[in-house]
Amino acid sequence: MASIQLQNICKSFVKGESVLSNVNFDVNEGEIVAILGPSGCGKTTTLRVIAGFEMQSEGTLRLSDQPIDSSHSWVPVNKRKVGMVFQDYALFPHLSVEDNIRFGVQKPTKECGTLIQTMLDLVGLQGMNKRFPHELSGGQKQRVALARALAPSPKVLLMDEPFSNLDAELKYTMRFEVKRILKQAKITTVFVTHDQKDALAIADKIIVMNKGRVEQFGTPQEVYHSPATPFVARFLSRSNLVEAEKIGDYIHTPLGKLYDPSNGEGQGYLVIRRDSIGISPGGDYEGVIKQVAFEGEYKEVVMTVGKVKLSFFTSDPFFALPDIGGKVRFSFKDYYFLPEQSSENVNESKELQHA
Repeated sequence: MASIQLQNICKSFVKGESVLSNVNFDVNEGEIVAILGPSGCGKTTTLRVIAGFEMQSEGTLRLSDQPIDSSHSWVPVNKRKVGMVFQDYALFPHLSVEDNIRFGVQKPTKECGTLIQTMLDLVGLQGMNKRFPHELSGGQKQRVALARALAPSPKVLLMDEPFSNLDAELKYTMRFEVKRILKQAKITTVFVTHDQKDALAIADKIIVMNKGRVEQFGTPQEVYHSPATPFVARFLSRSNLVEAEKIGDYIHTPLGKLYDPSNGEGQGYLVIRRDSIGISPGGDYEGVIKQVAFEGEYKEVVMTVGKVKLSFFTSDPFFALPDIGGKVRFSFKDYYFLPEQSSENVNESKELQHA
């Protein structure tokens, strides 16, 4: 059964300027769903509509199959049984860890004490109940905020950019820890992020948004390996998009004619993921190195083949790239044809391609 249902949700703050446009998706019980997209795409507004902090202009929101936000009814925030973890955690600085968790729990003292200990065990903060927020690390604060949101036993948990305040190493650790906590609690969760790695590592499903619309909704594997639009291909995996035309079983591109027996014809894009490009002396194509960026565990390389710009990365520490302006031979093992979408999507794709 779907725990959350959004049906044709629209939102406008200023007349004529749509922030959300016909947003539709279902979140099943116990699922972790990420809303992923760039700044200003509408992901946080979507979260605030679910929480009740914003009222949509059109459409219906259902929680556990009950309409709670529509043209005929509206359930206030405190009656929705929705927990919220804010981007800055919003812990009360004058309250201890246990008092922060206790806040909002309406239980007798003895039961509340047992519940607090259960929450501390769940989030791995045993023995820290008397500490104050200023005595905690970023990761510990996040766990307290998570415990506080889970303590009242909400039906749904919402998280706004949960890892944005953490450094890279702590973020890597906390992704696994937060997923463990959410799965152990068996709580339906929706979180928003602009970080592709957060979404891919934690979510059971990903909603990719752009300019107030849902571009694609699917599993991490589906949206990464089979993007539905040029925007998803560029934003999620930063794939290379080359203008192309498919006629029959062949894709005609500036790189040559490529065989592709899949369905679809007409104008569109040849999509080549960065990780599918390999360098070898006997490669099928020759490129000119334009940029090289050392990223730690790999090098990201930008090269041109005629007027086509391609990027790829190599993780081989012993591979010596030519200098800027040097030539290199390469091949790509995976590619596919993506039909052209609306003119709006095409323009966005071109902007991302040249960014």
